[in-house]
Amino acid sequence: MVWQKRRLNKQFRPLGIKKRRTFLVSVPSEPDQVMDTLSFLGGLKTWGQVTVLVPECVHHFYTWLPKKYFTDLVYPKPVRRFGKEARRLQERLTERKFHFLIELNKPVNLSLPFLVSAERRICFFDTANYPFYNIMMKDDYISLHEFFNITKVDPVKVISFAKKTKSQIRKAYGKRKPLCLVNGSVPTTWSGDMIILKKDIPHTHADVLCLLYCAEAYCGQHDVLYEFARAYGKQIITA
Repeated sequence: MVWQKRRLNKQFRPLGIKKRRTFLVSVPSEPDQVMDTLSFLGGLKTWGQVTVLVPECVHHFYTWLPKKYFTDLVYPKPVRRFGKEARRLQERLTERKFHFLIELNKPVNLSLPFLVSAERRICFFDTANYPFYNIMMKDDYISLHEFFNITKVDPVKVISFAKKTKSQIRKAYGKRKPLCLVNGSVPTTWSGDMIILKKDIPHTHADVLCLLYCAEAYCGQHDVLYEFARAYGKQIITA
């Protein structure tokens, strides 16, 4: 009976995963996919080390992934199979071995299977991608979570800011509490300090997420920063 109980309680591992593995994950270039992607990455790290291939335009959302589990590789332009960027990327990937290549972009990047020798190449369902990708997820992120037997992780808990880092970044901009991060029109009802995106700091700067975490309020567009502001429990101000 003891043996039976131990067998039934044994952790399930997805087909083909018998020990810790290495993953190359190509994340979407669309900012509205960031929350879903972070949630997936937060679960995937339980299976092994994850290298995140990040388009430069969304890198600021992935800068704060913990280095213990994640390595990020940034590329400035879409990677084409015979382009200069593909050759540069291949040079950076040559010495790394990946058991899984996971492409989260739609349409997929068909050059990636030629740049790495991963046996299992995963993408969202589209028969046109075979044989470049040999495992396809019909229900997008839902299928990914089921395939790897991982739960959805709160995306804001996947990234973290050290106490010292938060203090340094806040002081660097010379702002006091209460602070509002403004992503659009300046609010007329806010009496505290403000950091205005594109004026005080580029909206793609790595410090933006940390500043939002440190701020007391958010005002502006209902985009991914708005989603982060709500997840962080910030006061939402209307302009």
